[in-house]
Amino acid sequence: MRLQIFIQPIFFSVIFILISCSNDNSNNQEEKKWILKREQNELLAKEKNSLIAHYLQLEIDSLESKFSTQFNDELNHKAFEFYRKRNYDPIWRLNESSSILPEQYLSLLDSVHLEGLNANDYNKEILEQYRKNVGDFIDKNNKTKDIHAKAIAKTDLNFTISFLKILNHLKNGKIDQGELGLQWDLNNENEINAEQLLIQVIQKNDINAAIAKVYPKIKQYNQLRELLKFYYSLSNNTNWRKLQPGITLSLDSVSADVIILRQNLLQTKDLQENKNNVQQSTLFDAELKKAVVSYQVRHGLEPSGIVDEEFIEIMNTPLSNWIALIELGLEKTRWLPDSLGDKHIFINIPDFSLQMIDKENVIREMKVITGKTMRSTPVFSGKIKYVVFSPYWNVPKSIAVNDLLPKIKNNPGFLRKNHYELFENWDPNSTRINPRKIDWDTIEENNFSFRLRQKPGPWNSMGRVKFMFPNNFSIYMHDTPEKHLFIKERRDFSSGCIRIQEPEKMAEFLLPEMTEEEITGKMNKKSEEYINLKTPTSVYITYNTVGVNDKGQAVFFQDVYKMDEKLIEMYHKTPLK
Repeated sequence: MRLQIFIQPIFFSVIFILISCSNDNSNNQEEKKWILKREQNELLAKEKNSLIAHYLQLEIDSLESKFSTQFNDELNHKAFEFYRKRNYDPIWRLNESSSILPEQYLSLLDSVHLEGLNANDYNKEILEQYRKNVGDFIDKNNKTKDIHAKAIAKTDLNFTISFLKILNHLKNGKIDQGELGLQWDLNNENEINAEQLLIQVIQKNDINAAIAKVYPKIKQYNQLRELLKFYYSLSNNTNWRKLQPGITLSLDSVSADVIILRQNLLQTKDLQENKNNVQQSTLFDAELKKAVVSYQVRHGLEPSGIVDEEFIEIMNTPLSNWIALIELGLEKTRWLPDSLGDKHIFINIPDFSLQMIDKENVIREMKVITGKTMRSTPVFSGKIKYVVFSPYWNVPKSIAVNDLLPKIKNNPGFLRKNHYELFENWDPNSTRINPRKIDWDTIEENNFSFRLRQKPGPWNSMGRVKFMFPNNFSIYMHDTPEKHLFIKERRDFSSGCIRIQEPEKMAEFLLPEMTEEEITGKMNKKSEEYINLKTPTSVYITYNTVGVNDKGQAVFFQDVYKMDEKLIEMYHKTPLK
């Protein structure tokens, strides 16, 4: 009995070991089969990818041997070079069911209009053939036919160049600023490491992280993206209706048109929906008037609260027009550098506004006066390097001849009365001369060799301080004695330079080491004084006809220099970069 008890466990242990060995052998066999199958698949994959690589090389050699009108040469070369470095190994794995890159990219093109871009610029129609005929690309028998390898190679290259193009447009914009024919020089100097981004896409089998790296980082860009999405939703909304031309609506008006007005203002969020706001009410009440004022302010109209011909014209403007302006706003933002600097000045010409910004916080906002249409303020960026307190004004020859010479001829005492000094010429050491000794009747533009200089003081056209950021346009910011001009809504009165409303606050922002009293004292001296900034501060002079208010709503400004007309045409008709 004891022997039986002893033998029984041994018996079962032996059986267990035999079974375990059998299972181990079975598992080993399965593992060997799996490894063999994987190796066979890898060999087949290499074989078919080698075939695709062969046709990729042929396609690239063919394109390089002739001028390609389909894609920009620079993008071509970047793509070709990348393929060479990887021995023409395909990138998008169009023939593998496990690859998610092609569909990811096509999904991006489906929504790229929300970036203000046109999917057709990136050969979407050609790439859509992959989506329609995906079965022709993916070989379920793990064998790639020769005819399909050729198609896969060409499509792989098309995907790559399209992808490079969209990276470039998102980072730097579609339009080349140098081709605008305008005074526009916002050089963003944003570079794309296309090769690194492509490697990242391949390694992670994901395009989204690469795309995220090229989106502009400026807060304004995300705000405009949200606006564009909102206006697309408005354009898709069948409840948006036009107002009847010729009507006038004001407080206490009763009309069926009030219903249309009310519903439109609810959609634009100028009118807030609540229990007291009856959508079908025909009464123009105080709440509706407030919403009308909000809409007028956002569209640059007189905030009268009255629906008149001008209001109706704006509200009946096709939503596609507002969409085009927002798209252009996104494009202009892409022309700015990735970082504007922790501390910078941001000027918007159409809004006649200036913001002093520190770490994305608007420290102060003020009004500005910009150039007249014929002497427009250029769009560019620079760095403020020094401040001139109690400045002289050396009058540019164009202003001296066109603006001041007629006044001098009409009144010989004009120069003395307005604190001007007259010099023989523009040589720094030129002799000062008496204006009364000049026969002004004989002076015209062709023989006007003099230099006019206005003395420091409250009468000086530069005011009491100017802020210098050396540039090719000879533009700077300055104070002005003509403070009354700041009360006007449209303020394009200067000869190109930018007059600022609160120069003392600007000086405090740029020279934090100085007290308010020190700044005031220097601004009221009788002699000129230069102060260098310890750290040069970036200034951006921009031209944006669309802004975003603190409620996240669109604010539209007048196209004072008529730049947007040309820009919109170029933006939608520009050839592919």
